[in-house]
Amino acid sequence: MSIQFADGYKDDQILLCSKCGNEYMHHNLVNVGDFLGDDLSIQFWCENCNATRWLEFRQHKGYTLVQWCDHGDNAVPKSNPDATPEDQF
Repeated sequence: MSIQFADGYKDDQILLCSKCGNEYMHHNLVNVGDFLGDDLSIQFWCENCNATRWLEFRQHKGYTLVQWCDHGDNAVPKSNPDATPEDQF
């Protein structure tokens, strides 16, 4: 699944929801995968469709890889109490 952006203010880009394309995304949790900091995941939830998804950054041989991913959990963000497990990807 590709990462989509909309034009923001000046040179900024706005991250869009990977499910519905809405621009009202909120970051909720941050996970650093190991002590070297090679993996970093940020959980986002969408104000429009209540979906949650992780944006993952990984380092591999000098490359920075970025992708949306599903960590397989049904955790509902505490800051979005109206979301249900069905809203998950």
